[in-house]
Amino acid sequence: MGSVFIIGPPEQAAIADALARARERYIPLDTMLRIGEQTRQDGAVLRIEDRTPEAATYAETARATNVVLPMGYRLAITAEEQPDGMCAHLSLSHDTVPGSVPRPQALQMCAEACGLEGPPVHAWLEEYLIDGQPGGIAINGIWLLTPVGHA
Repeated sequence: MGSVFIIGPPEQAAIADALARARERYIPLDTMLRIGEQTRQDGAVLRIEDRTPEAATYAETARATNVVLPMGYRLAITAEEQPDGMCAHLSLSHDTVPGSVPRPQALQMCAEACGLEGPPVHAWLEEYLIDGQPGGIAINGIWLLTPVGHA
């Protein structure tokens, strides 16, 4: 049984504000390409050991804008320049139970709070550290904000 997931008006406002702030400090394409080349995903979950030390360090210090949500959820949002255009990267985690994974529907609710429509163009699970130890699993999605060639 999963945990309750709620997005009310205060959370919607915080999420929309976080996306706006993330867009102001987006991650440039050259950085995205360099980090992407240093990551490999062989299984269903992108594990910590799948990243090179540089990619892992970058992931820990990335320009994510975080929103703490009710019931132990946390949403990290970055804006990333990707080959297809400017994208929103949402990463939803639930820290109260190690190994718990938020449902895709919860990530979709967060996307809708950002004004993003439809399913993500890419989605995956990613391991992260809780108190310095592996055990967290976040659900991630990428939504195209502005295609290449569109301002």
